[in-house]
Amino acid sequence: MEGDTVLVAAGTYSPSTNSEVFPIEMASGIHLIGSGEDVSIIDAQQTSRVITMEECDNNIISDLTITGGLADSYGGGMNLHTSDPILTNVTISNNTANWGGGMHLSNSNPTLTHVTISNNQALQGGGMRLVSSDPILTNVTISNNTASESGGMRLFNSNPILTHVTISNNTAEYYGGGMWLDYSDPILTHVTISNNTAEYYGGGMRLSNSNPILTNVTIANNTANNGGGGMYLNYSDPNLTNSIIWDNSPQSIYTSSGTPLITYSDIEGGWEGEGNIDDNPLFFDPDNGDYTLQAGSPCIDNGTVIEGMEYCGDFPDMGAYEYCEEEC
Repeated sequence: MEGDTVLVAAGTYSPSTNSEVFPIEMASGIHLIGSGEDVSIIDAQQTSRVITMEECDNNIISDLTITGGLADSYGGGMNLHTSDPILTNVTISNNTANWGGGMHLSNSNPTLTHVTISNNQALQGGGMRLVSSDPILTNVTISNNTASESGGMRLFNSNPILTHVTISNNTAEYYGGGMWLDYSDPILTHVTISNNTAEYYGGGMRLSNSNPILTNVTIANNTANNGGGGMYLNYSDPNLTNSIIWDNSPQSIYTSSGTPLITYSDIEGGWEGEGNIDDNPLFFDPDNGDYTLQAGSPCIDNGTVIEGMEYCGDFPDMGAYEYCEEEC
């Protein structure tokens, strides 16, 4: 690992425990390596933002928790501008900002793996707010965040890649409980968007002038009071394959304008397209957030093969979770 490493031993680092001063201003080539998310805690105690990164490169942050941040502008937990750090085994929780409660990204392309972004709040983008940024998120959970607009993720002119990501239990006062996309074309694969709420439109997702690609995505149990419990489309043409949109209120998809292309997917209420079905997917335990498939689900082996994908059985399944017998 090139650069200088700061080992963050077990303990809480805060103004009250060791007179820590915030925000921490990162520099290029500096790595923060903790002893574990549960034991290495960096807590700003609402005195300021936790970490600022301005034009930084070659940074690794791992095995710690970032919490207690407060910013009247961008990024209560972390604010990244033109910076591309690698975050692994990090929890970003209980931070507050006007824009991007957990993280704010501008012109930044970080890599997040095994990261949890939870219980943050903002006016816009409770969990994350992205502006002209293309991060890569793998095995990331964005949950229990709140905002006036877009509880989970707010995207402007950004094309992130999300794989094995869960966006759940986020709340927006107005639009986009889980995600709100503006002029953004992210790629979502094996993503679950569930139990998010928006008071107005787009409980799971609100899309404006955006054309995302969704493959093996489950959008379930989301709610919007005015329309688009699962998805709300405004001048947007998403592409969905091998996906499930089920048990959203008041409907699966509300199209203000745009033409989604949906194939080999299970859409409650039905949707015209090759291979589409309208059958109860038989989630294993949706009341407790388990959207794996029961044996006998009509979504098993009912998807279509996409080059490079791995699957059990004769054909891929619909939804975020592949059903595999033990011998698989």
